Amino acid sequence: MIVGNSFVNDSRVEREARSLSATGFNVKVFAASAPTLPKFEKIDGFEVIRLPIKNYSPFWGFYRLVFYKAYRRLVEEKADVYHAHDLDTLLISYFAAKRNNAKIVYDSHEYWSSRTVFKKTYLDTFKGIIREPIFSLIEKSLIKKVDAVITVNETISEKLAEKYGIEKPLSLYNFPSLENQKLSDLLRKSLKLGNKKLILFLGGVNRGRGVLQLVESLRFLSDGFHLVFLGGGPYIKRAQVLAEKFNLSSRVYFLKAVPSVDVLKWASGADVGVSPIQNISTSYYYSSPNKVFEYLMAGLPIAVSNFPEMKRILGKFEVGETFDPEDPEDIAKAVKKISQDPRRYERLKANALKAAREEYNWEMESKKLIDLYKNI
Repeated sequence: MIVGNSFVNDSRVEREARSLSATGFNVKVFAASAPTLPKFEKIDGFEVIRLPIKNYSPFWGFYRLVFYKAYRRLVEEKADVYHAHDLDTLLISYFAAKRNNAKIVYDSHEYWSSRTVFKKTYLDTFKGIIREPIFSLIEKSLIKKVDAVITVNETISEKLAEKYGIEKPLSLYNFPSLENQKLSDLLRKSLKLGNKKLILFLGGVNRGRGVLQLVESLRFLSDGFHLVFLGGGPYIKRAQVLAEKFNLSSRVYFLKAVPSVDVLKWASGADVGVSPIQNISTSYYYSSPNKVFEYLMAGLPIAVSNFPEMKRILGKFEVGETFDPEDPEDIAKAVKKISQDPRRYERLKANALKAAREEYNWEMESKKLIDLYKNI
């Protein structure tokens, strides 16, 4: 497996590597080096080799892989299958596979050719604008030449098939594992909020996540509703300023991220899980945020953006409501609708756990990956 990062907190790649290793495959993950990380380590049966790639950036990553002789190292490995995680590693993985007459798997973690968003600086925005056609060209040139294509959800699978005239790629969702389903009231107890209604936002407090709209939505909810951000990010300060502006500071809490194995233990103390991801790019619009499935695994009803993948979940299981992520009042309406009827609320909670245990878990999802590898 080849990744364009240092392989830290990459849950999708780690789950895939662990599952394949447990099935009997000899798995090695090649990643970028970092000053504080070991060049080699073994994790749950698979190896991690970090190559000397300096000053990595997602845009120029695969070029720097070549410059630092990573290609030669991948060729020396003489693997049977080269598994390229994301488009920025596809080119080098493809050439290494061809050199060794090996199979190549392309694992697209998002809708890469349409992921441009406007950045803080004109330079970064310009890089994004010129990057999109380059990535489209690379993807178009290679996607029909690989042996298997995997992506993160059904919507992106359909879009890739339509765009490039290929069979639908395998949809492999990054669902949480049932083994981490340890539920508790830790969050509520730590904040000493008694019977207050807790709205939980998991993950990075970043641009495009609807952070400010979510804070403002408290204006349209009674004082009994409180909002908890569990995770760090550059938008925390802006969220704090907005909360102060609307006199909401006493109802908004910012907690540091917790280890992935403890997420469900903390999340299960909330009442509603929210994911107000915004349509700042096509890739965002088609996304299926991992946090949504963590909410379900924690037994939380969900209030989510009215985008295709979220609608897909709610069309299959009665577990929550959708909203317009740009409209704070609409976010509040969705939260109210979930909370106002105690009987329905309990049904939503039960359905969330049922959905997670029966379908939205890695133990079930990983079978698709294993089947692909057994038949490639």
